[in-house]
Amino acid sequence: SLELSLPTWLHSICLRWNSHSPPGFTPSAFVGTLTPRLASLHPPSLELSLPTWLHSICLRWNSHSPPGFTPSAFVLSPSAFTPLPFNSLPFFSMGAWWSLPNSLQDYVEEDSLLLDGLDLERIVVEELLEIGGSLTVIRVDNNKLTHLELPATCSKVEDLTASKNQLELFPLGMNYCVRLRHLDLSGNKLTEVPNHFSGFASLSNLFLQDNLISTIPEEAFNLPSLRILALSGNKLQNVPSVGNMTALRELYLDHNELGDIPKDLSKLDNLLTLDVSSNRISNVPAEIFAMTSLRSLYLQENALNAIGDCSELLYLQYLNISNNNISVVPSSVSQLPLLRKLTMYGNPCTKDSIVLVSGRVIREPK
Repeated sequence: SLELSLPTWLHSICLRWNSHSPPGFTPSAFVGTLTPRLASLHPPSLELSLPTWLHSICLRWNSHSPPGFTPSAFVLSPSAFTPLPFNSLPFFSMGAWWSLPNSLQDYVEEDSLLLDGLDLERIVVEELLEIGGSLTVIRVDNNKLTHLELPATCSKVEDLTASKNQLELFPLGMNYCVRLRHLDLSGNKLTEVPNHFSGFASLSNLFLQDNLISTIPEEAFNLPSLRILALSGNKLQNVPSVGNMTALRELYLDHNELGDIPKDLSKLDNLLTLDVSSNRISNVPAEIFAMTSLRSLYLQENALNAIGDCSELLYLQYLNISNNNISVVPSSVSQLPLLRKLTMYGNPCTKDSIVLVSGRVIREPK
């Protein structure tokens, strides 16, 4: 039973069950909503008669709170909740939700679960289990999640966005999302890509930038439908073979620790954009300059002493070789028929940025 002596200004309470909970105390057994009572308000005080099995409690203030009841005024002493039969202090959240104040269903719009920007620290997988079967979009970006688990009912999900959280591992149960087309886990604390990641035959967009990824297994990128791969801002020293991702159109490997460019990139006949800037690359394989599909090539901020013959880059529009150690730019660059902008400041050969507009050369200061 749950018998708490609650102050009239209490907005909501979140209880979590664990191994110390009494028999029968499960999510389905705990159903109820606390409604603010409009009785006469008293000065803030917290005098709760708590059951010994209570794991955590989350309080939130609102317009019914008494005057002066603010986060800074609301200070609780952990000793007020002792003794507890286990070594765990109650959890308090005054600026963010430890979990949602409402049912997950309240955040569903058509077939999309939208939980972005709520400062969430946890999503209860049991609640997601109930609504997962109707979802094609799950967005939980801009929160404080350290763990994300997807139940088997999420098999219809095509768009999963969990960027800007604190995830250290890929979401558990992600393999259930067999229809996944868009995955954004950027801005987390991921350190590696799991082996099983190759099972997403429909995946088109993969955003893993701004993490801590240092290793990627060879078999990870067996993704035949992938069109965009973003690995910028990680700690990669090498990348596995990507030559089998023949649908790839955009590849971002900038701001890593790469010492070379994989030669098998030349097998990507549909690649339009290649960004390997801000690495430690000292040589660009001749095969890269034979990729006739390229529209944009970014090589700036590396350790290049020279670049190869560019005459086969017939569709290239943007070339950036700035901040290297290049003394001579091959004449084939000036003969590229569609080149719109060549940026090459920060090299011994020039201190300017050269822009070609309708065949006319304009020099812009750095």
